[in-house]
Amino acid sequence: MSNDSVCKVPEEQAPGCAKELAAQTLRAEALERQNHHLAGIHETTLILTRCHTLPELMEAMLSRLSVIAPTPHAYVALRNNETDALEIKLGVGRFRSLAGRPAGALGAQAYETGQPVVIGVDQPAGGLAEGCAMAAAPIRSRGEIVGVVGLAFDTPDRIFDEEEVDLLRKFADSASLAYENAAIHESSRKLNDELKTLYEVTLDLTSLLDTEHVLNVIISRAASLAGATSGYVYLRKPDTEVIEVRVGLGLYADSIGYIVRSGEGLAGKVWQTAESMVVNDYQIWEGRHPDPKWDSVQAIAGIPLKVKGEAVGLIGLVHTEIGRKFRPSDLDILHKLADLAVLSLNNAILFEQIKNLKSALVATLEETIQAVAYTVEIRDPYTAGHQRRVACLACAIAKKMNLPQEQIKGIEMAATIHDIGKLYVPSELLSKPTRLMDIEFNVIRHHAQAGYDILKGINFPWPIATVVYQHHEKMNGTGYPRGLHGDEIILESRIVAVADVVEAISSHRPYRPSLGFDTAIEEISAKRGTEYDPVVVDACIEVLKEGILLEGVQMKVVDG
Repeated sequence: MSNDSVCKVPEEQAPGCAKELAAQTLRAEALERQNHHLAGIHETTLILTRCHTLPELMEAMLSRLSVIAPTPHAYVALRNNETDALEIKLGVGRFRSLAGRPAGALGAQAYETGQPVVIGVDQPAGGLAEGCAMAAAPIRSRGEIVGVVGLAFDTPDRIFDEEEVDLLRKFADSASLAYENAAIHESSRKLNDELKTLYEVTLDLTSLLDTEHVLNVIISRAASLAGATSGYVYLRKPDTEVIEVRVGLGLYADSIGYIVRSGEGLAGKVWQTAESMVVNDYQIWEGRHPDPKWDSVQAIAGIPLKVKGEAVGLIGLVHTEIGRKFRPSDLDILHKLADLAVLSLNNAILFEQIKNLKSALVATLEETIQAVAYTVEIRDPYTAGHQRRVACLACAIAKKMNLPQEQIKGIEMAATIHDIGKLYVPSELLSKPTRLMDIEFNVIRHHAQAGYDILKGINFPWPIATVVYQHHEKMNGTGYPRGLHGDEIILESRIVAVADVVEAISSHRPYRPSLGFDTAIEEISAKRGTEYDPVVVDACIEVLKEGILLEGVQMKVVDG
């Protein structure tokens, strides 16, 4: 290019043009940085919300903090539910060796105020990374502050700017959503583990008539549920006014035959009052046994075994770990276990009561499933009731196919939580008012796998996890997540798949109005035998033509 073709600016205007050009460059760089940061926060949200456990979430949080600032020094602190203290749970860099320690003044201030807090290099950090700039922001769950995330620079000349503090706030918001998801998952898993244990104990008791064997099952299960290291079961000795140890675990393994009278020690008091008793500070308890054998005991709990309100014995459990205590939730589940123990010791009514208990446990499983379904649907108001309607239609199809009642019950339970995996799908995708992009749809497609991962370890009396895993599979292998064909897909899954697509087409969605049952029937009829089981399709069409009540509304398709 010749010099003549270059745009020349009058000499008196040159400084202004240069300033404007510099300003434009700065604005462009700022916009580019902002877009980069927002993309990083978005990616972080997707990664964090896929975490199923709190340890997994904390690892992911620390690995993603680089989107805020280039520093290797960071930590996550959470509230200790037993002491209410804010403790560092996991750290990297300078904080790696501080797990279990208090989070310091900075973390405490962010925790108490609910706002990000920043300190400079010349301010005290409460023993954490002294002499460096630090920042911390609160983590929330259901409106309550449960912890903080913090980071620090490793050089005294580096401080946090406003942009980095804003990024930290956004990061903490993403972490809060992920924490809530992980907490829901862990809470559901804990509840299901407890129900599974009770269900398994029930099955054990229906097959065992030997009292000693039953007692061994009870104490081992009780210790497992409460995380106890030692324990025992006392029973009233026939024709006497004393109770004796019938089975012992850990410290009490050699205590079988030990006798206690009414009111003596913790065991005697529980037997006397027929009420549970917990001593979480055993070493300073006035009723502590002086024998050095019990010096390692930190906390002890006694749960009565009652028949018609009278104690006939008790289950005792012990923590030897310093600082470990029995919580109200421990007693709740142990009382249920104690009820099972009493049932096993009353052979005259054992079988009838076990039958009733199994029904109660199944009912509890059903209630849990309904609660989980509600948890899924409150995150996606546009599809509220979707799972219940699918369950209703799927049951009607199964009945039309003359399936056994127990199989129909399994179909109902599976359909009720078939979208449980959407707990790990960002809510903004679930309620997006426009068509999803491919990358967004792929995130939603993961819900079948995520749902299976949640449920696969639970010993339901029905193939719930498999149905959740397969409800988007198609007979010709074009479905997901595994591309199964034909009989590789269990019948229950094929039924839920048809009910799911019919309900989805006939219901309102954020991006379109309801298309109606006629369109739904056209869809499954056109793909009968290719994507959908022909027998299931025929049964579904019969149900819709006869009419079905979905959430109080009579739905019927007029033939012809």
